[in-house]
Amino acid sequence: MRVVAIRAIALQNGGVGEGRMPGQIHQSNQTWDRSGFLLVSLGLIVSAGLKVYTLTSDDFADLHFQLPSSLLWVSIVFEFAYATFLYSSVATAAKQLSCVLVFSVFAVISLIRWGLGYVDCGCFGMVAIHPVITGAICAVAATVALVRLYSHQGLTDAISELSELWSLHQVPIWFTVGLACVTWLATEKRIEDWGDRLINGPKPILAYVDQIGEIPINTEVFVNFQLHNRSSSDVEVVGVTTSCSCMGTRRYAGFIRPHESRQFEARLVSTTPGRFHERLLIYTDSRRQPVVAVDFFSVTMEK
Repeated sequence: MRVVAIRAIALQNGGVGEGRMPGQIHQSNQTWDRSGFLLVSLGLIVSAGLKVYTLTSDDFADLHFQLPSSLLWVSIVFEFAYATFLYSSVATAAKQLSCVLVFSVFAVISLIRWGLGYVDCGCFGMVAIHPVITGAICAVAATVALVRLYSHQGLTDAISELSELWSLHQVPIWFTVGLACVTWLATEKRIEDWGDRLINGPKPILAYVDQIGEIPINTEVFVNFQLHNRSSSDVEVVGVTTSCSCMGTRRYAGFIRPHESRQFEARLVSTTPGRFHERLLIYTDSRRQPVVAVDFFSVTMEK
């Protein structure tokens, strides 16, 4: 009779097989959950680390990620914070529900980026991964978390544990939110430019790009742009770098006289249909503005 009762209990707890006590089944489930959370945490840390490396070593990181640098830094803060949360001793149901929500959002964002024509999810720095692949991985992760949640604890318990988590840990949660906001303010280019103008006055060089229009795929297009020197001294253009090999420029050396403009010519070639956004960095001898960024926006069309 005792053997029959043990088998019945094992079947009631998921049909895991003969001879496994309920405590063993529970312990096995906990081991699987801890392993899954650890794997996700490591993935988030790797993603955040690659972003930090790319942002600190690549002048064109925002173009390669196809996201503003400020949002990338905010995502780094979130990924480190969320990895810490998943590795903590918080109740399993709360973690599972959070995985369902977070990875569902990640999947939706990836599919939206794919629909807009982006070819990189922007998750792993210089390692380009197509948004469809990222969206599929995130959808699978959200589905697995949802199945685990319903199989062992249920949605009601998870919501209750998240509510308790919020009431007990409001200080670190608000600290993380505040840190993300401060990170955005400190890295947002428009705010940085506004503060720079407020403290040091306007920059001496302005860039103007002629209307580009649509770019035929695999076709060289030449676009004129002007640099205007609104200072009272000469500014020398000493060099240029481009965000990709699809760009080049002619006549990039020489002086720009005070209150005068000089015209340059950029060569654009796009091999991928969809959005086109590339950048020239023009280096000058001006201490106030040693680098001038010139952005080119267009759409590449099939012939």
